[in-house]
Amino acid sequence: MSSSISEPFVAATLSRVPVKISSDKICQIANVNSSTDTTFDIAVSGSMIGTYIMRPSPRMIWSNSLSPQTIINSFDSMTFEDSDSKLDEKLFAISVTERNKHYLKKVE
Repeated sequence: MSSSISEPFVAATLSRVPVKISSDKICQIANVNSSTDTTFDIAVSGSMIGTYIMRPSPRMIWSNSLSPQTIINSFDSMTFEDSDSKLDEKLFAISVTERNKHYLKKVE
């Protein structure tokens, strides 16, 4: 049986996220190309940026922690394929607010 990204599952429990705040205000998910994609990227305000893989079981494969004061305003990721080295490189672009300063952060 094949799973798709549209099926609900718990990827991780977030310990530093306030309970009274709705998840749509603190979580940003990068563009998912299709429901059959096996990975997705997520950013959680005050917690982390991470990449999850769905198969063989949902788990985090990469993460970058954020300070508790960081608020994610927008988030996207892109994978660059390098034909010379045969390696894929992922680039994250994040619009953040931290201690009343607004800026665009790039994470490779």
